[in-house]
Amino acid sequence: MRASGRACDPREIPRFRVRGIGGRGTGRDGSFLAYDPPRNEHEHHILRRSTVPAPLTAAAAGAVGIARGIAEALDYVGVLGVELFIGRNGEIAVNEIAPRVHNSGHWTIEACVVSQFEQHIRAVAGWPLGDARRHSDAVMQNIIGAEIEDWLALSRREAGLHIYGKRVVRPGRKMAISHGYLRAPLEPEPLPIGLTYLTCHGPT
Repeated sequence: MRASGRACDPREIPRFRVRGIGGRGTGRDGSFLAYDPPRNEHEHHILRRSTVPAPLTAAAAGAVGIARGIAEALDYVGVLGVELFIGRNGEIAVNEIAPRVHNSGHWTIEACVVSQFEQHIRAVAGWPLGDARRHSDAVMQNIIGAEIEDWLALSRREAGLHIYGKRVVRPGRKMAISHGYLRAPLEPEPLPIGLTYLTCHGPT
């Protein structure tokens, strides 16, 4: 990515995952819904936690339209993640597209009226999209590698624990997620930042 004519290393940009759900044809009305963007933190290039609401700047709002435009151009059916970077001067660059429900959107299970998983099924089945509103501030944390061996202690936390049931434990492998509720808001994040919008389109 280049910002103002100079190279910008994406590894130095804090990443956000912004979830959008669109219903192009799902309800036969071309509707579009958006999940709130979580603030993502990575460790060793692996997503460690996602926090909502994210301390986004006003420049992030334009990314919603870009993500929706990509989903519509692809005539995509289901959940679609679009990762973007926003530079210091507000310029937006698309970095990655993920045609699926995404790890950074798992917080929607606990904190939204309808999760990204249900929205995906609704879209591909041709049903009307559900309510994507967030009813709680939340923190989702990935349980990685051998950390899953302490599953009993993890289950005693004031958080929801979802174990994937993977038989083989490897370093860096996501084994489960833990969902808690956020008690204090995050401070606004300065540019540049990264974003991912998740859009969902149904059949026409």
